[in-house]
Amino acid sequence: MGYYASGGGEIHLRPNLTESEWEKVKGIVNDCDIFDGLWLYSEDNTILVSHGDKYRSDWVADFMHCIQPFVKDGELIFVGEDNAHWKIVFEDENWMEYDGEVVYKEKRELQ
Repeated sequence: MGYYASGGGEIHLRPNLTESEWEKVKGIVNDCDIFDGLWLYSEDNTILVSHGDKYRSDWVADFMHCIQPFVKDGELIFVGEDNAHWKIVFEDENWMEYDGEVVYKEKRELQ
């Protein structure tokens, strides 16, 4: 079976990657099969990530560390089958994982 989670986000790559670096990024993205959707957009140096299946934190970490040398910034947000919330953020040249919770603050009538 496994633990299921859904989520995703964007990873923004450094501007002005060399041709060799682009080839490495393409290889990493093409070889990755841990996310439901993974799209590389060279026009704006963005990788879009979508997920809604089994979640393996070790596989996710491996992918994030492989892509890390090419990343400028990024954030992926997930919700697990047990309603756990977490996000992975690129800051200070490293990927950081944050545990979270949803807080509803204001009530209003649905329009």
